Amino acid sequence: MSGQGVAQRAREWLSSTWHVQVPYAWLEACVSWVVQEGAGASVRQAHVNQQVLEQWLLTDLRSLAHPVLPVQLGQALKTELSGCFCLQVDSLLDISRPAYSQLQQWRGADCGNEQVSTVTQVSQRPWEAAPTRVLMLQLTDGVQDLQALEYQPIPALSASLPPGTKLLLQGTAACRLGVLLLRPGNVRVLGGEVEELRAANSQGRVLCEVLGLPEDGPQEAEPRLRDEGLSDEELLASLEAVVADSGYGSRSEVSDGSYRGAERPRSVVNASPATDGPVTAGDLDEDFEDIPLDELDSVIFQEEPDPAQGGGHTPLEEAGLGGQVGQVRFGAPGHGKVQQSVGPVLLWGRTGALGPSPTCVPCGGTAQARSREVQVKAFIVTLLGSLQSSSGAWQVSATISDGSGYLDVRLSDGVLAGLIQFSVAESRAMRKDPERRPAVLAGLERCQRELVDMCCLMTLRYDPTNETGEVLRAQEVTADTCRDLESRVHSRAH
Repeated sequence: MSGQGVAQRAREWLSSTWHVQVPYAWLEACVSWVVQEGAGASVRQAHVNQQVLEQWLLTDLRSLAHPVLPVQLGQALKTELSGCFCLQVDSLLDISRPAYSQLQQWRGADCGNEQVSTVTQVSQRPWEAAPTRVLMLQLTDGVQDLQALEYQPIPALSASLPPGTKLLLQGTAACRLGVLLLRPGNVRVLGGEVEELRAANSQGRVLCEVLGLPEDGPQEAEPRLRDEGLSDEELLASLEAVVADSGYGSRSEVSDGSYRGAERPRSVVNASPATDGPVTAGDLDEDFEDIPLDELDSVIFQEEPDPAQGGGHTPLEEAGLGGQVGQVRFGAPGHGKVQQSVGPVLLWGRTGALGPSPTCVPCGGTAQARSREVQVKAFIVTLLGSLQSSSGAWQVSATISDGSGYLDVRLSDGVLAGLIQFSVAESRAMRKDPERRPAVLAGLERCQRELVDMCCLMTLRYDPTNETGEVLRAQEVTADTCRDLESRVHSRAH
Protein backbone atom coordinates (compact mmCIF):
# COMPACT_ATOMS: atom_id res chain seq x y z
CA MET A 1 0.00 0.00 0.00
CA SER A 2 1.09 3.57 -0.66
CA GLY A 3 3.20 5.21 2.03
CA GLN A 4 1.30 8.48 1.67
CA GLY A 5 -2.00 6.65 1.97
CA VAL A 6 -0.86 4.88 5.13
CA ALA A 7 0.34 8.17 6.63
CA GLN A 8 -2.91 9.94 5.75
CA ARG A 9 -5.02 7.19 7.33
CA ALA A 10 -2.82 7.22 10.43
CA ARG A 11 -3.26 10.98 10.64
CA GLU A 12 -7.04 10.68 10.41
CA TRP A 13 -7.04 7.95 13.06
CA LEU A 14 -4.95 10.02 15.47
CA SER A 15 -7.20 13.03 15.00
CA SER A 16 -10.54 11.22 15.24
CA THR A 17 -9.65 8.80 18.04
CA TRP A 18 -7.21 10.75 20.22
CA HIS A 19 -7.51 14.34 18.94
CA VAL A 20 -3.76 14.26 18.30
CA GLN A 21 -2.37 16.64 15.68
CA VAL A 22 1.17 16.20 14.34
CA PRO A 23 3.21 17.68 11.47
CA TYR A 24 2.74 15.67 8.31
CA ALA A 25 6.51 15.50 7.66
CA TRP A 26 7.05 13.90 11.07
CA LEU A 27 4.18 11.50 10.49
CA GLU A 28 5.54 10.43 7.10
CA ALA A 29 8.98 9.83 8.56
CA CYS A 30 7.51 7.81 11.43
CA VAL A 31 5.36 5.69 9.10
CA SER A 32 8.39 5.13 6.87
CA TRP A 33 10.33 3.82 9.87
CA VAL A 34 7.49 1.47 10.85
CA VAL A 35 7.28 0.11 7.30
CA GLN A 36 11.06 -0.37 7.17
CA GLU A 37 10.90 -2.29 10.44
CA GLY A 38 8.48 -4.66 8.73
CA ALA A 39 11.34 -5.75 6.42
CA GLY A 40 9.21 -5.42 3.31
CA ALA A 41 6.33 -7.51 4.66
CA SER A 42 2.80 -6.20 4.54
CA VAL A 43 2.14 -4.03 7.58
CA ARG A 44 -1.38 -3.71 8.90
CA GLN A 45 -2.77 -0.20 9.23
CA ALA A 46 -3.78 -0.87 12.85
CA HIS A 47 -0.17 -1.76 13.69
CA VAL A 48 1.10 1.42 12.04
CA ASN A 49 -1.45 3.51 13.92
CA GLN A 50 -0.46 2.05 17.28
CA GLN A 51 3.27 2.47 16.63
CA VAL A 52 2.81 6.10 15.61
CA LEU A 53 0.78 6.80 18.75
CA GLU A 54 3.42 5.20 20.97
CA GLN A 55 6.17 7.24 19.33
CA TRP A 56 4.17 10.43 19.81
CA LEU A 57 3.71 9.67 23.51
CA LEU A 58 7.51 9.47 23.89
CA THR A 59 8.22 12.61 21.87
CA ASP A 60 8.90 16.06 23.29
CA LEU A 61 6.22 18.22 21.68
CA ARG A 62 8.69 21.09 21.44
CA SER A 63 10.63 19.10 18.86
CA LEU A 64 7.48 18.92 16.72
CA ALA A 65 6.72 22.66 17.09
CA HIS A 66 3.10 22.08 16.03
CA PRO A 67 0.82 24.53 17.91
CA VAL A 68 -2.76 23.60 18.79
CA LEU A 69 -3.72 26.15 21.46
CA PRO A 70 -5.30 29.50 20.60
CA VAL A 71 -2.70 32.21 20.08
CA GLN A 72 -1.74 34.18 23.22
CA LEU A 73 -4.01 32.14 25.46
CA GLY A 74 -1.54 32.57 28.31
CA GLN A 75 -1.86 36.37 28.12
CA ALA A 76 -5.67 36.43 28.34
CA LEU A 77 -7.12 37.96 31.51
CA LYS A 78 -10.46 36.18 31.27
CA THR A 79 -11.49 33.63 28.66
CA GLU A 80 -12.58 30.03 28.17
CA LEU A 81 -10.90 27.16 26.38
CA SER A 82 -13.35 24.92 24.55
CA GLY A 83 -12.60 21.83 22.52
CA CYS A 84 -10.07 19.02 22.64
CA PHE A 85 -6.34 19.73 22.93
CA CYS A 86 -3.46 17.31 23.48
CA LEU A 87 -0.80 18.92 25.65
CA GLN A 88 2.40 17.87 27.40
CA VAL A 89 3.12 18.16 31.13
CA ASP A 90 6.57 19.69 31.57
CA SER A 91 6.42 19.69 35.37
CA LEU A 92 3.93 19.87 38.21
CA LEU A 93 3.87 20.83 41.88
CA ASP A 94 1.43 20.43 44.75
CA ILE A 95 1.02 24.04 45.90
CA SER A 96 -1.31 23.07 48.77
CA ARG A 97 1.63 21.72 50.81
CA PRO A 98 4.83 23.41 51.97
CA ALA A 99 7.54 23.02 49.36
CA TYR A 100 10.21 22.33 51.98
CA SER A 101 8.35 19.40 53.52
CA GLN A 102 7.79 18.00 50.03
CA LEU A 103 11.50 18.30 49.31
CA GLN A 104 12.41 16.54 52.55
CA GLN A 105 9.92 13.80 51.77
CA TRP A 106 11.37 13.46 48.28
CA ARG A 107 14.84 13.14 49.82
CA GLY A 108 13.56 10.56 52.30
CA ALA A 109 14.32 12.79 55.28
CA ASP A 110 10.84 14.05 56.13
CA CYS A 111 9.94 14.77 59.74
CA GLY A 112 6.49 15.16 61.28
CA ASN A 113 7.50 18.38 63.09
CA GLU A 114 7.95 20.13 59.76
CA GLN A 115 4.19 19.97 59.23
CA VAL A 116 3.61 22.11 62.34
CA SER A 117 3.57 25.87 61.98
CA THR A 118 1.97 28.91 63.60
CA VAL A 119 -0.92 28.64 61.17
CA THR A 120 -1.67 25.00 61.95
CA GLN A 121 -1.45 25.52 65.72
CA VAL A 122 -3.86 28.47 65.75
CA SER A 123 -6.36 27.84 62.99
CA GLN A 124 -6.54 24.09 62.39
CA ARG A 125 -8.95 22.18 64.61
CA PRO A 126 -8.81 18.41 65.21
CA TRP A 127 -12.06 17.86 63.34
CA GLU A 128 -11.02 19.87 60.31
CA ALA A 129 -10.11 17.96 57.19
CA ALA A 130 -6.63 18.09 55.74
CA PRO A 131 -6.09 20.65 52.97
CA THR A 132 -7.26 19.56 49.54
CA ARG A 133 -4.50 18.83 47.08
CA VAL A 134 -3.97 21.53 44.45
CA LEU A 135 -1.59 20.74 41.59
CA MET A 136 -0.03 23.47 39.47
CA LEU A 137 0.91 22.09 36.06
CA GLN A 138 3.27 23.55 33.49
CA LEU A 139 1.81 22.59 30.10
CA THR A 140 2.90 23.11 26.50
CA ASP A 141 1.59 22.32 23.06
CA GLY A 142 5.12 22.48 21.68
CA VAL A 143 5.07 26.20 20.93
CA GLN A 144 3.00 27.95 23.59
CA ASP A 145 3.48 27.35 27.32
CA LEU A 146 0.60 27.51 29.75
CA GLN A 147 -0.10 27.04 33.45
CA ALA A 148 -3.02 24.96 34.68
CA LEU A 149 -4.47 24.68 38.19
CA GLU A 150 -6.29 21.72 39.70
CA TYR A 151 -9.37 23.79 40.50
CA GLN A 152 -11.26 20.71 41.73
CA PRO A 153 -9.72 17.36 42.74
CA ILE A 154 -8.93 15.34 39.63
CA PRO A 155 -8.45 11.62 40.40
CA ALA A 156 -6.68 11.03 37.07
CA LEU A 157 -3.83 13.36 38.06
CA SER A 158 -1.02 12.46 40.43
CA ALA A 159 1.96 14.34 41.79
CA SER A 160 4.11 11.44 40.57
CA LEU A 161 3.25 11.87 36.88
CA PRO A 162 6.54 11.80 34.95
CA PRO A 163 7.53 14.91 33.00
CA GLY A 164 6.50 14.56 29.38
CA THR A 165 3.15 12.93 30.17
CA LYS A 166 0.54 13.74 27.53
CA LEU A 167 -2.90 15.01 28.58
CA LEU A 168 -6.10 15.42 26.61
CA LEU A 169 -7.93 18.57 27.69
CA GLN A 170 -11.58 18.40 26.71
CA GLY A 171 -14.78 20.28 27.31
CA THR A 172 -14.81 23.87 28.50
CA ALA A 173 -12.25 25.15 31.00
CA ALA A 174 -12.13 28.65 32.43
CA CYS A 175 -8.91 30.62 32.00
CA ARG A 176 -8.10 33.44 34.42
CA LEU A 177 -4.93 35.53 34.21
CA GLY A 178 -3.42 32.99 31.83
CA VAL A 179 -4.09 30.02 34.15
CA LEU A 180 -6.45 27.19 33.16
CA LEU A 181 -8.81 26.09 35.94
CA LEU A 182 -9.22 22.34 35.49
CA ARG A 183 -12.08 20.17 36.69
CA PRO A 184 -12.30 16.35 36.63
CA GLY A 185 -14.21 16.33 33.35
CA ASN A 186 -11.53 18.41 31.61
CA VAL A 187 -8.60 16.01 31.91
CA ARG A 188 -7.80 12.63 30.41
CA VAL A 189 -4.31 11.21 30.94
CA LEU A 190 -2.94 9.60 27.76
CA GLY A 191 0.39 8.52 29.25
CA GLY A 192 3.90 8.74 27.86
CA GLU A 193 7.00 10.50 29.11
CA VAL A 194 10.10 12.30 27.81
CA GLU A 195 13.39 10.91 29.06
CA GLU A 196 15.27 14.22 28.92
CA LEU A 197 12.56 15.97 30.94
CA ARG A 198 12.73 13.36 33.70
CA ALA A 199 16.14 14.70 34.70
CA ALA A 200 15.63 18.36 33.83
CA ASN A 201 12.22 18.69 35.51
CA SER A 202 12.49 16.12 38.28
CA GLN A 203 10.48 16.76 41.43
CA GLY A 204 13.63 17.50 43.40
CA ARG A 205 14.84 20.13 40.93
CA VAL A 206 11.44 21.82 40.78
CA LEU A 207 11.22 22.02 44.57
CA CYS A 208 14.80 23.28 44.92
CA GLU A 209 14.09 25.98 42.37
CA VAL A 210 10.94 27.10 44.17
CA LEU A 211 12.85 27.29 47.46
CA GLY A 212 15.85 28.99 45.89
CA LEU A 213 18.13 26.15 46.94
CA PRO A 214 20.98 24.67 44.90
CA GLU A 215 19.91 21.69 42.85
CA ASP A 216 20.64 18.23 44.18
CA GLY A 217 23.43 16.43 42.40
CA PRO A 218 27.04 15.35 42.63
CA GLN A 219 28.36 18.32 40.69
CA GLU A 220 29.89 21.06 42.80
CA ALA A 221 30.30 24.64 41.72
CA GLU A 222 33.89 25.29 40.76
CA PRO A 223 35.62 28.34 42.25
CA ARG A 224 36.29 31.23 39.97
CA LEU A 225 40.04 31.42 39.48
CA ARG A 226 40.08 34.71 37.65
CA ASP A 227 37.71 37.65 37.76
CA GLU A 228 37.12 37.94 34.02
CA GLY A 229 33.33 38.10 33.86
CA LEU A 230 30.73 35.40 34.19
CA SER A 231 31.79 31.82 34.73
CA ASP A 232 30.49 29.10 32.44
CA GLU A 233 27.88 28.12 35.03
CA GLU A 234 26.64 31.72 35.34
CA LEU A 235 26.60 32.08 31.57
CA LEU A 236 24.51 28.92 31.30
CA ALA A 237 22.16 30.16 34.00
CA SER A 238 21.71 33.48 32.22
CA LEU A 239 20.04 31.65 29.35
CA GLU A 240 17.06 30.98 31.61
CA ALA A 241 15.53 34.29 30.57
CA VAL A 242 14.09 33.03 27.29
CA VAL A 243 11.58 34.95 25.17
CA ALA A 244 8.04 33.99 26.20
CA ASP A 245 6.22 31.44 24.04
CA SER A 246 9.37 30.66 22.07
CA GLY A 247 8.93 26.94 22.71
CA TYR A 248 12.04 26.73 24.87
CA GLY A 249 10.54 26.34 28.32
CA SER A 250 9.43 29.88 29.14
CA ARG A 251 6.50 30.19 31.50
CA SER A 252 3.85 32.83 31.96
CA GLU A 253 3.97 34.40 35.41
CA VAL A 254 0.70 34.71 37.28
CA SER A 255 1.85 36.54 40.38
CA ASP A 256 4.96 37.10 42.44
CA GLY A 257 3.87 34.43 44.90
CA SER A 258 2.79 31.79 42.42
CA TYR A 259 4.83 28.82 41.40
CA ARG A 260 6.53 29.44 38.10
CA GLY A 261 8.39 26.67 36.33
CA ALA A 262 11.34 28.64 35.07
CA GLU A 263 13.56 27.42 32.27
CA ARG A 264 15.94 24.66 33.28
CA PRO A 265 18.57 23.50 30.84
CA ARG A 266 18.19 19.82 30.06
CA SER A 267 21.06 17.50 30.64
CA VAL A 268 22.55 15.52 27.79
CA VAL A 269 22.04 11.76 27.90
CA ASN A 270 25.31 9.95 28.60
CA ALA A 271 27.14 13.26 28.94
CA SER A 272 30.84 13.03 28.35
CA PRO A 273 32.84 12.81 31.60
CA ALA A 274 35.45 15.07 30.07
CA THR A 275 33.53 18.10 31.30
CA ASP A 276 33.60 16.95 34.93
CA GLY A 277 37.32 17.47 35.52
CA PRO A 278 38.77 20.35 37.50
CA VAL A 279 39.44 23.68 35.83
CA THR A 280 42.92 25.12 36.02
CA ALA A 281 43.92 28.73 35.61
CA GLY A 282 45.76 27.96 32.39
CA ASP A 283 42.72 26.34 30.81
CA LEU A 284 40.04 28.79 31.91
CA ASP A 285 40.07 30.90 28.75
CA GLU A 286 39.57 27.84 26.55
CA ASP A 287 37.33 25.91 28.91
CA PHE A 288 34.07 24.33 27.81
CA GLU A 289 31.22 26.80 27.42
CA ASP A 290 28.09 24.81 28.26
CA ILE A 291 25.01 26.55 26.93
CA PRO A 292 21.76 24.64 26.49
CA LEU A 293 20.38 23.92 23.03
CA ASP A 294 17.07 23.34 24.62
CA GLU A 295 14.76 21.99 21.67
CA LEU A 296 17.50 20.03 19.94
CA ASP A 297 17.17 16.73 21.71
CA SER A 298 18.82 18.10 24.96
CA VAL A 299 21.94 19.12 23.13
CA ILE A 300 24.30 21.69 24.70
CA PHE A 301 26.70 24.20 23.25
CA GLN A 302 30.28 23.40 24.15
CA GLU A 303 33.42 25.36 23.44
CA GLU A 304 36.41 23.05 23.16
CA PRO A 305 39.94 23.78 24.38
CA ASP A 306 42.26 25.00 21.69
CA PRO A 307 44.41 22.06 20.44
CA ALA A 308 47.46 24.32 20.70
CA GLN A 309 47.01 24.37 24.47
CA GLY A 310 46.81 20.62 24.82
CA GLY A 311 43.04 20.18 24.60
CA GLY A 312 42.05 17.37 22.29
CA HIS A 313 38.92 17.16 20.20
CA THR A 314 35.95 15.98 22.22
CA PRO A 315 33.79 13.63 20.18
CA LEU A 316 30.16 14.50 19.67
CA GLU A 317 27.98 13.16 22.45
CA GLU A 318 25.39 10.60 21.48
CA ALA A 319 21.97 12.17 21.92
CA GLY A 320 20.26 8.89 22.83
CA LEU A 321 17.55 8.48 20.20
CA GLY A 322 16.01 5.38 21.73
CA GLY A 323 12.56 6.17 23.02
CA GLN A 324 11.66 9.24 21.01
CA VAL A 325 10.54 10.26 17.60
CA GLY A 326 10.60 13.82 16.54
CA GLN A 327 13.54 13.55 17.85
CA VAL A 328 12.08 10.49 16.05
CA ARG A 329 13.23 7.03 17.04
CA PHE A 330 13.62 5.83 13.47
CA GLY A 331 16.12 3.14 14.43
CA ALA A 332 15.12 -0.23 15.77
CA PRO A 333 14.12 -0.28 19.46
CA GLY A 334 17.16 -0.24 21.68
CA HIS A 335 19.43 1.20 19.01
CA GLY A 336 20.77 4.72 19.02
CA LYS A 337 21.56 4.72 15.31
CA VAL A 338 19.20 6.23 12.80
CA GLN A 339 18.52 4.02 9.84
CA GLN A 340 19.78 5.52 6.64
CA SER A 341 18.48 5.36 3.12
CA VAL A 342 20.98 7.61 1.46
CA GLY A 343 20.21 7.20 -2.20
CA PRO A 344 16.79 8.87 -2.40
CA VAL A 345 17.98 11.94 -0.51
CA LEU A 346 19.85 13.29 -3.53
CA LEU A 347 16.87 14.84 -5.26
CA TRP A 348 18.51 17.79 -6.93
CA GLY A 349 21.96 17.24 -8.36
CA ARG A 350 23.87 20.26 -9.53
CA THR A 351 24.14 19.82 -13.28
CA GLY A 352 27.48 20.66 -14.81
CA ALA A 353 29.21 20.64 -11.43
CA LEU A 354 29.02 16.98 -10.57
CA GLY A 355 31.99 14.67 -10.64
CA PRO A 356 31.84 11.12 -11.94
CA SER A 357 29.09 8.86 -10.68
CA PRO A 358 29.95 7.25 -7.33
CA THR A 359 29.47 3.81 -8.85
CA CYS A 360 32.08 4.59 -11.50
CA VAL A 361 34.89 5.86 -9.27
CA PRO A 362 38.04 3.70 -9.69
CA CYS A 363 39.31 1.86 -6.64
CA GLY A 364 42.27 4.20 -6.44
CA GLY A 365 40.13 7.33 -6.63
CA THR A 366 40.68 10.01 -3.99
CA ALA A 367 38.10 11.17 -1.50
CA GLN A 368 37.75 14.40 -3.46
CA ALA A 369 36.96 12.42 -6.61
CA ARG A 370 34.35 10.33 -4.81
CA SER A 371 32.53 13.29 -3.26
CA ARG A 372 29.93 15.27 -5.12
CA GLU A 373 27.90 18.39 -4.41
CA VAL A 374 24.14 18.24 -4.54
CA GLN A 375 21.24 20.42 -3.51
CA VAL A 376 18.28 19.01 -1.61
CA LYS A 377 15.23 20.41 0.15
CA ALA A 378 15.48 18.81 3.58
CA PHE A 379 14.83 19.29 7.27
CA ILE A 380 16.74 18.33 10.42
CA VAL A 381 15.36 15.17 12.03
CA THR A 382 17.62 15.22 15.08
CA LEU A 383 21.02 16.37 16.24
CA LEU A 384 23.63 13.67 16.78
CA GLY A 385 25.74 15.56 19.26
CA SER A 386 26.64 18.90 20.76
CA LEU A 387 27.54 22.15 19.09
CA GLN A 388 31.29 22.50 19.55
CA SER A 389 34.13 24.75 18.58
CA SER A 390 37.22 22.97 17.33
CA SER A 391 40.24 24.66 15.77
CA GLY A 392 38.35 27.94 15.64
CA ALA A 393 35.28 26.57 13.83
CA TRP A 394 31.73 25.72 14.90
CA GLN A 395 30.74 22.08 14.42
CA VAL A 396 27.63 19.98 14.97
CA SER A 397 26.35 16.77 13.38
CA ALA A 398 22.74 16.00 12.52
CA THR A 399 20.50 13.61 10.65
CA ILE A 400 18.55 15.21 7.82
CA SER A 401 15.74 13.90 5.65
CA ASP A 402 14.02 14.95 2.46
CA GLY A 403 11.03 12.72 3.22
CA SER A 404 12.36 9.71 1.32
CA GLY A 405 15.49 8.83 3.27
CA TYR A 406 18.01 9.93 5.88
CA LEU A 407 21.61 11.10 5.84
CA ASP A 408 24.07 11.92 8.61
CA VAL A 409 25.70 15.27 7.93
CA ARG A 410 27.97 17.81 9.57
CA LEU A 411 26.87 21.43 9.47
CA SER A 412 29.77 23.55 8.30
CA ASP A 413 31.23 26.46 10.21
CA GLY A 414 29.83 28.84 7.60
CA VAL A 415 26.26 27.68 8.17
CA LEU A 416 26.52 27.77 11.97
CA ALA A 417 28.36 31.08 12.07
CA GLY A 418 25.63 32.50 9.86
CA LEU A 419 22.97 31.38 12.34
CA ILE A 420 24.88 32.59 15.41
CA GLN A 421 26.19 35.65 13.52
CA PHE A 422 29.51 35.36 15.33
CA SER A 423 32.59 33.31 14.68
CA VAL A 424 34.22 31.29 17.45
CA ALA A 425 36.96 33.86 17.89
CA GLU A 426 34.46 36.72 18.04
CA SER A 427 32.26 34.93 20.58
CA ARG A 428 35.25 34.25 22.84
CA ALA A 429 36.26 37.88 22.79
CA MET A 430 32.72 39.16 23.29
CA ARG A 431 32.04 36.79 26.18
CA LYS A 432 34.67 38.61 28.26
CA ASP A 433 33.04 42.00 27.62
CA PRO A 434 30.01 42.53 29.92
CA GLU A 435 28.43 44.96 27.46
CA ARG A 436 28.74 42.62 24.47
CA ARG A 437 27.96 39.34 26.26
CA PRO A 438 24.15 39.70 25.76
CA ALA A 439 24.72 39.78 22.01
CA VAL A 440 26.46 36.39 22.22
CA LEU A 441 23.58 34.92 24.21
CA ALA A 442 21.08 36.32 21.73
CA GLY A 443 23.03 34.75 18.88
CA LEU A 444 23.04 31.34 20.57
CA GLU A 445 19.31 31.51 21.25
CA ARG A 446 18.73 32.53 17.64
CA CYS A 447 20.71 29.49 16.52
CA GLN A 448 18.51 27.30 18.73
CA ARG A 449 15.33 28.52 17.10
CA GLU A 450 16.71 28.33 13.57
CA LEU A 451 17.96 24.75 13.95
CA VAL A 452 14.67 23.58 15.45
CA ASP A 453 12.68 24.95 12.52
CA MET A 454 15.29 24.38 9.81
CA CYS A 455 13.66 23.20 6.60
CA CYS A 456 15.51 24.70 3.69
CA LEU A 457 17.46 24.13 0.50
CA MET A 458 20.76 22.59 1.57
CA THR A 459 23.91 22.38 -0.51
CA LEU A 460 25.63 19.14 0.47
CA ARG A 461 29.05 17.69 -0.18
CA TYR A 462 28.21 14.01 -0.20
CA ASP A 463 30.52 10.99 -0.06
CA PRO A 464 28.52 7.84 -0.94
CA THR A 465 31.29 5.52 0.25
CA ASN A 466 31.04 6.82 3.83
CA GLU A 467 27.31 7.55 3.71
CA THR A 468 27.96 10.95 5.27
CA GLY A 469 27.86 14.51 4.06
CA GLU A 470 28.51 18.11 4.96
CA VAL A 471 26.03 20.98 4.69
CA LEU A 472 27.97 23.72 2.95
CA ARG A 473 25.14 26.24 2.57
CA ALA A 474 21.53 26.61 3.72
CA GLN A 475 19.16 28.76 1.68
CA GLU A 476 15.55 29.70 2.23
CA VAL A 477 13.07 27.77 0.11
CA THR A 478 11.31 30.10 -2.31
CA ALA A 479 8.51 29.63 -4.81
CA ASP A 480 11.12 29.36 -7.57
CA THR A 481 12.83 26.58 -5.63
CA CYS A 482 9.60 24.59 -5.39
CA ARG A 483 8.95 25.02 -9.10
CA ASP A 484 12.47 23.87 -9.95
CA LEU A 485 12.10 20.81 -7.72
CA GLU A 486 8.77 19.94 -9.30
CA SER A 487 10.23 20.30 -12.79
CA ARG A 488 13.15 18.12 -11.79
CA VAL A 489 10.85 15.35 -10.55
CA HIS A 490 8.68 15.51 -13.68
CA SER A 491 11.72 15.38 -15.96
CA ARG A 492 13.02 12.28 -14.20
CA ALA A 493 9.59 10.63 -14.41
CA HIS A 494 9.70 10.98 -18.19
